[in-house]
Amino acid sequence: MGRTSKNNLWYLAVSAVVSCTIFAYLFTIVRPAEITSAIRNAAPAGIFAYMVVSLSSTVLRNMRYLTLIRAAETDIPISGGQMFLVTLVRNLFADLLPARVGSLVYVVILNARFGFPVEIGTSVWAIAFVLDLFVMVPLIAIGIMVVGAARLGISPGLLAAVASLFFIMTVAALSYLPQLMRWGGSLMVRMVPMWRRAAAVKEKLDLTGAQIRAIYHRGILGRVIVLSFLIRILKYGCIAFLLFAILNPVDPHTYTMRAIGYWPVFLGASLAELSASTPLSGIGGFGLYEGVWTGTFYLLGYPRELAALSGVSGHIITQVFGYSLGVLGIIILMTPLLWRKKWR
Repeated sequence: MGRTSKNNLWYLAVSAVVSCTIFAYLFTIVRPAEITSAIRNAAPAGIFAYMVVSLSSTVLRNMRYLTLIRAAETDIPISGGQMFLVTLVRNLFADLLPARVGSLVYVVILNARFGFPVEIGTSVWAIAFVLDLFVMVPLIAIGIMVVGAARLGISPGLLAAVASLFFIMTVAALSYLPQLMRWGGSLMVRMVPMWRRAAAVKEKLDLTGAQIRAIYHRGILGRVIVLSFLIRILKYGCIAFLLFAILNPVDPHTYTMRAIGYWPVFLGASLAELSASTPLSGIGGFGLYEGVWTGTFYLLGYPRELAALSGVSGHIITQVFGYSLGVLGIIILMTPLLWRKKWR
């Protein structure tokens, strides 16, 4: 067995242990039967609102991808509907695989299904990835200020310092993204000179850097930044409806939409998602997501049982919804290829 395979096994083992440990603890707080009951009894109006707002976020994400692709130096056609299916599949794999590496499947689909050069898909993916980080820093900072840093046990001075540092880093990454691609290729050739594909990868990274620069010169960066803010606002806004759907049947007088609010949910859900983007996150993000959600919402004043209940049941609902749309997207995208092969 090669070193890479052994490393993968160790990674899977560690992430599995982390996920199992967290769930073992959470199941001392809330029983599986309670989770099943919460999902079954979720308020239909809240679930419907969650799905509508979630799809609206996906529509805006699709608009951002289309804007970036059409700004690239290519004449390969792709319709808004086709791009929407690609976005659904991207969402599926981004949620399914740890550390969000699944979002790279978007590059593969654009290349294999529509014939886009790898550098175009990679450049669009890289810009979108950095933009997501860029908009999250100020939004999380606003959420903490609205909710109250002391409520979460965070020093306001430390918050300001960390937020400023990350914001400066994301601005620099966005500004120097073309150069970072070229530097990454050169560094790879120097550090792994014996790797046969190092030169080919360097060439693709150089082309990606050139493509990013061409997209920047089209003057669409301001538009995609606005879209990125709207995507994130809706992405976590839909979670507020989901939390309402789960908790309102438990206590209709306490857990109203007004009482739940937007910024506390934004803060709790975004921190949980950030944890699911780390390498220690398990398959589907299960484990760290629920643990961070439970801890954050407990600090926000929710009873420990309801914090755990909403974290586990809410994550199950979001994953089932996203997986269903992603599988549907795969089926529709693959159907023309399957028919073509059948009739050859």
